Amino acid sequence: MEFGRVCSVSRWSCWFAGVFFSVVISVPAQNLLQNGNFEEDGGSFAGWTVNPSETDLYSANPAIASDGINDGYYARFTYDPNGPDTLSQTLSTIPGTIYDVAFSVEDGSGHNFETELTFGNSTDDLAPTFETGPGDYLEGWTNLNFDFTATSPETELSFTVLADTGSEFGVDNVSAMPEPAPEPASSICLVSGIVGLLLTRFSYCHRNSRPSQCLRPPRPGQGDLPK
Repeated sequence: MEFGRVCSVSRWSCWFAGVFFSVVISVPAQNLLQNGNFEEDGGSFAGWTVNPSETDLYSANPAIASDGINDGYYARFTYDPNGPDTLSQTLSTIPGTIYDVAFSVEDGSGHNFETELTFGNSTDDLAPTFETGPGDYLEGWTNLNFDFTATSPETELSFTVLADTGSEFGVDNVSAMPEPAPEPASSICLVSGIVGLLLTRFSYCHRNSRPSQCLRPPRPGQGDLPK
């Protein structure tokens, strides 16, 4: 094989590898949840499981309500004398992978009895998030993020709410996405460094030796790179 072709193949291989891995790293993660903004079919729980189940989406608890984020639809929990209500969806997950769960919520009067987010075996109480001081609570919509580690191939994400009388709890724009792994980028840095050293060696050898000598290690004291 000619030396020039060796260098050409090496350079093109590195270029294509860099482009390929750059594309892989730059691809954004996809939301694993279906209908996380409750906008499907003009406002619905498509993809979600509601407990207790109701046939009338606009009088159930939770119910589909308007005036959500960007004037869209959202899931609205109100007081239920029969106990907590649950909105859930089962996701395909990879054990050991960290998932970023993000959503928008509004807590009505800020004194609901129970507001919990569950991801698999992990549960977070959302109530303290709205407390800004004794008797003071956040008003309007608030964006929240939580990181959870999956422990099984299928993971249930759920909101369990028992709203107070005269209050409500709203949920909108729910997403669950795997956090990107840093290993590919680290590998590119390592490979790029090795390839850079090799190309430097070949380039210097090509300028100072016969092409055939570039394909074998230099003898002691010969072919040293300039300092």
